[in-house]
Amino acid sequence: VYTATVNVVVKNLDEARARVDALVTETGGYVAKSDVSGNTGTRRAATWVLKVPAEKFRDAVNTLTAVGVPERNTSDSQDVTEEFVDLQARVKNLRAEEDALNALLKAAPNMEGMLRVRAELKQVRGDIERAEGRQKYLATMAALSTITFAAREEENYVPPTAPEPPTFASRVRETFAGSVRALTNVGETAALTLVAAAPWVPVALVAAVLLR
Repeated sequence: VYTATVNVVVKNLDEARARVDALVTETGGYVAKSDVSGNTGTRRAATWVLKVPAEKFRDAVNTLTAVGVPERNTSDSQDVTEEFVDLQARVKNLRAEEDALNALLKAAPNMEGMLRVRAELKQVRGDIERAEGRQKYLATMAALSTITFAAREEENYVPPTAPEPPTFASRVRETFAGSVRALTNVGETAALTLVAAAPWVPVALVAAVLLR
């Protein structure tokens, strides 16, 4: 089961919407949910939840990323094979149990026995329907991938650039400044130590005279 989240910044939200509609048509998918905020002339934003065939998932993600300046592009997958196989085995066992109960129902000697068997049949039938429903859900999720696409309108958007690496001269300046700061801290610490010790000097002198 494939899922993805794509966030982009666009200059014109209407163009982005047209690209989304075209993508859905080309891939044979559909829009499961859409939410557009803001009015024309103001900064607008929109979010679409798209369902596209799994085999066209990667191409769809690449197409949506190219709609604007990407801010986020994450993909995830969940392997549901083991759960699907377990459900198949569970349904097979439940059907066998259902057949056995139907045979008991036909051979029930009295009404009380028939009612007990029917109650068990109802429980088994409910378990089968739930397991088959989960199977269909997993099959649908695996066949149609989910892409959450968000577009934010900003006409004069400038994407951030990576900071330039520091030059040798800037590293020298920073190193010298750091050394000066360290020396200043040492001097301040020494001065504070002397100030803290000053009140104890007379006491130390008196103690020294008495000991002598």
